[in-house]
Amino acid sequence: MRKIFQGLLAASAITLLASAPAKADVIQPLIDGADWTVFYFGDTVFFPDFQDLSGNTLDFTFTLAVPEILRITDGYNDGDEFAVTINGVTSATSAGVFTGDNIFDNWDSVFTDASIGALYSHASYLLGPGSYTVTGVVTTSPFGAGAAAIKLGGVSVPVPEPAVWTMMTIGFGGLGGMLRRSRRKTMTAALA
Repeated sequence: MRKIFQGLLAASAITLLASAPAKADVIQPLIDGADWTVFYFGDTVFFPDFQDLSGNTLDFTFTLAVPEILRITDGYNDGDEFAVTINGVTSATSAGVFTGDNIFDNWDSVFTDASIGALYSHASYLLGPGSYTVTGVVTTSPFGAGAAAIKLGGVSVPVPEPAVWTMMTIGFGGLGGMLRRSRRKTMTAALA
């Protein structure tokens, strides 16, 4: 029992140290908690990469100290779809529906309104602490060119508060005390 208690106590201490509050250190152009960063693309054949206004290919690079949510969405004209690569792993955004509509830069509505989210291609990624490089290409575009947006943070990821860790540590201490007391009673009964 003692080894189990020591293991639980060690695990709590490691978890407490690993979850020390720290803000993400983000290198431009993607800023944690900032508004949406708009990117463009020329077409799906010759210039499908995410680009800035000058046509330079974008690589979003940042380092996170705490978990954050990365979101990407179409929005100027619906129907575009993307392949997003995060640290070499590629995944597709949801399927877009071409209606000829746009959301006029109301990027958040794609994630908060199900009827709008059903039309516009989008994806969310929960990223843990670490360094990231995000790139992407357009895989489908009814207009052949367009724009979309990407955002880091701005959506809270639950991280236990220091008071929660204190209560957990007190709880583990109480559990250890109960186990020790129980063990002493067992030993006293065995000796008697």
